Amino acid sequence: MSVEYRTIKGEVVFELVEKRSRFIASLNCVSSQVAAQTYLSKIRKKHYGAKHNVYAYVLASGQKKFFDDGEPSGTGGKPVLDVLKKNSLFDVVCVVSRYFGGILLGRGGLLRAYSAAAASAVEGADFVRMVACDYLKVSCDYSLLDSVLLVLKKCGAFLDNKVFGQLVELYFFSELPNTDILEKRLENISCGKIVLENLGRKIHKIR
Repeated sequence: MSVEYRTIKGEVVFELVEKRSRFIASLNCVSSQVAAQTYLSKIRKKHYGAKHNVYAYVLASGQKKFFDDGEPSGTGGKPVLDVLKKNSLFDVVCVVSRYFGGILLGRGGLLRAYSAAAASAVEGADFVRMVACDYLKVSCDYSLLDSVLLVLKKCGAFLDNKVFGQLVELYFFSELPNTDILEKRLENISCGKIVLENLGRKIHKIR
């Protein structure tokens, strides 16, 4: 499993005014078609007075979609989708709500305005990497906790959870190229008192 892609940290909103029409771009991270549609419904409700709510989304699963919502074909959702693809973004949805200002923009004007609104929202986003990682669990004596945490830190692992009982249980993510080295270093300090379990692979957000 070799997966790595770029997405955004959270919601970004940007407003553009073009010949009295307001274009409000709402950009957010989503993980499925259902999540994208849920966000779209939220924005439609928020901007119920907008004449158009065009949108596009791209998912890491390979699914993508755009919708012009009454604008001339290819002038709304398509330029928004092109912005997302140009910036190599996945698991994102962008809805651009247009409040008509009374002046017709023409196909070229609409293309430029929707594209510019989406691009400006992307420019304002914080980006994160999503990477396939091994999800691991370490069980160890309390006397080894500091040593284990030091190994995790040196190997670039991302601690997810700690459970304190008779033993300490640490749950963490390890990028695939680092897992073998991490396992060997834990073996070197274990003295038979460390149990390491690989719980499978998951996609993890890396800032």
